[in-house]
Amino acid sequence: GISIITRVPLPNSRIPEDAWVEMEAKKAAGYYSETPSHWTDLQEVTGRSIGL
Repeated sequence: GISIITRVPLPNSRIPEDAWVEMEAKKAAGYYSETPSHWTDLQEVTGRSIGL
């Protein structure tokens, strides 16, 4: 396997606007995050419009 020596957080400025839903879902599922996600955080995230 691969050893993790240092975890480097992804700066918010590098996350595209339409990727926030996925990023918050990953944190809620247990992926590494410097700040743990709370279920109320998920209610505030909206995805991109599908143009209908």
